[in-house]
Amino acid sequence: MTWQQVYDPYHNMFISTALAAIPVVVMLVGLGFMHLKAHIAAGLGLLAAVLVAVFVYGMPGAMAGRAAFLGALTGVLPIGCMAEDTYRAMVIGRSIGIVTITAVAKEKKDSSTINVNQAPSRFTSASPSGTRSKSPSGTRTCGLYSNGLAYCWGAEIGYAPMRISDLPFQVITGGCGIVQGGLAYCWGENLAGEVGVGDFEYREAPVPVLGGRKYLGIWRSSGVTCALDLAGQAFADAPLRAANT
Repeated sequence: MTWQQVYDPYHNMFISTALAAIPVVVMLVGLGFMHLKAHIAAGLGLLAAVLVAVFVYGMPGAMAGRAAFLGALTGVLPIGCMAEDTYRAMVIGRSIGIVTITAVAKEKKDSSTINVNQAPSRFTSASPSGTRSKSPSGTRTCGLYSNGLAYCWGAEIGYAPMRISDLPFQVITGGCGIVQGGLAYCWGENLAGEVGVGDFEYREAPVPVLGGRKYLGIWRSSGVTCALDLAGQAFADAPLRAANT
């Protein structure tokens, strides 16, 4: 089957160009505004490309389907082969200078040095956050954006940061955070009750720590949550109890 593509089906380069850009716009809106997972946004973009090819540019349906399949296959295979042996790294903060990134995969270790000439992101902090027990997709990281909103990425979410709450956090560390006013919220794995809500259920989104106490700082790691209140009193365990200082 042969098909001669018409590059300007509406005899207006602005309209034809705008229609050709629809698949890219669909994918970018899915990633940037709807916070969809990358493969879902890419799939929607691919579907939009097929529809534009068939109904705007007159491409035969069978040919469009075959082209979409081969294109998707070409994109997926290299990613699938590399995913087993590679990890991605994200540089946070607003520092400028020399940054060394070290990756470890299957007992192999390698480092690379890059020169950061401008702020690489608007995240002011980031740290590991608990995932569901024995999550098959690895670990998760949560960070605090410059506007005070919390985002997470990694296990069960994907590489694109996803907003987990509309709460105005001042600090986030280890799956817990403190909002404006000092109240503490935690989320993630809760096998030892470290989320501090009185049970052992996993929490996908931040929930308030029992007691309503106001804190200066908080940290959760290895099943234990520690915090320091406004009076300088240290608290530990789950739910938080006064600790010896």
